[in-house]
Amino acid sequence: MLNRFLVELIDDAGLFPPASLSMEEALDAHDRAGAGRYQWIVGRFIVPASRLDELETCLPRVRTRPLMVSVILDEAGAQGLRAGVARARKTVERGSGTVAVELFETRLREPQSDESARRSLREICDAVAGAFDEAAALYVELPSSAPDAGLRAVARERVANEARTLGAKIRCGGLTADLFPSPEALAHFIATAAALSVPFKATAGLHHPLRHVDSPTGFAMHGFLNIGAAAVFAHAKLAGEPTLREILSEEDAGHFTLTPAALRWRELVADRRRVGAARAELFHAYGSCSTTEPIEDLVALGMLA
Repeated sequence: MLNRFLVELIDDAGLFPPASLSMEEALDAHDRAGAGRYQWIVGRFIVPASRLDELETCLPRVRTRPLMVSVILDEAGAQGLRAGVARARKTVERGSGTVAVELFETRLREPQSDESARRSLREICDAVAGAFDEAAALYVELPSSAPDAGLRAVARERVANEARTLGAKIRCGGLTADLFPSPEALAHFIATAAALSVPFKATAGLHHPLRHVDSPTGFAMHGFLNIGAAAVFAHAKLAGEPTLREILSEEDAGHFTLTPAALRWRELVADRRRVGAARAELFHAYGSCSTTEPIEDLVALGMLA
């Protein structure tokens, strides 16, 4: 029985810092993960739209067929977004079944108000909608320090235009300390996303299950188990924002139990059904530049056999 918490949890961001693998190295690593014992934990291969031509030249070496990708729309403005989507469409067409785009990711400009967030999001949706397979999802990165206007805009767009494949994205780390949101900020984001029924994915700084201080940098880094557990308990309405802060701050693995049957943190328990519902409806995935470190850590903690 597969653990619903872990199914396709990790999107492969090997092209991005700090790994910054070459296209060949990243694809080879993704192939190895896709052929391994825990292939069911690894999701999409993340690639910038600006590097899709490079991806195409490497497709003959890829054993995973089709290669499921998430495309980062890394060119600014509506014209840049449209160009990125068009490039993705051409890559799929020329790939003749070897590659498929499951989702797009981009960034919302820093909103000053609900209205500016709504306008910016509508511009993004207009640029992407209809330009690709409508089944492809779109995740929009919001500023972690002030995500509320963006989350409300996403929630309205999902309802008003039946944009059920639209979601939010939260950055949880990076190469500098200021890119790591506090547990308070993350708890607020997760609580608000759950209340508004906005699905999200996370990115950056989530190589390990538990919150910890990284020795080389001294940064306090978030754990993907902390974030996932907070999302599960928020979705199940078992924890409010203060408790979510505690979950996100937890550094003791002994306070978590993760099995195919249930997820536990201290006295809180979510059964298999609730875990699956939270993954399907709220916390969709997270991007990591390593797909091996998270799995090795879970095995070492006894959470993955």
